[in-house]
Order: sequence, then structure tokens, then C-alpha cells
Amino acid sequence: SGGLGRDVRRLPARERQRYEVYYYLASEFGWDKKKVDRQPAKYIYRLLDMAAEQNKKAEREQRVTSNQMKKFK
Repeated sequence: SGGLGRDVRRLPARERQRYEVYYYLASEFGWDKKKVDRQPAKYIYRLLDMAAEQNKKAEREQRVTSNQMKKFK
């Protein structure tokens, strides 16, 4: 008994990162492990880089919006 959730925190960093990649690709694209494993590593890295860029862009836009809102208070 006991799911992977509790054990994930105890995994070595490298192995945890692998699970994070599988989790991200499953949640974003609905891919299972087999589908992820069939993709070229270069393709996976590019997807992850693009996602990171989009997250940074969204964070910057959120900060700008927050700063603009503060000016009107």
C-alpha cells in the first residue's frame, strides 16, 4: 500500500526529475510513458525549454499587470 506520492520525495534528484518530466508531459499532452519514451530526447528538451520560456513570459506579464494595478490604488 502507499502510493508513489510519499516515496517521490525520497527519490534521488535525477530520478525525481525524470518523473517530473513524465508528469509534465502527461498533464500537458496526455502522453503516457511509452509515448514519451518514443520521442527523440532533443524533441523533449525543446518542448521543456519552450514551456519554461512561456512560464517566464507569463510571470513577467503578471508582474507588469500587478505593478500597473498598484499604481491605480
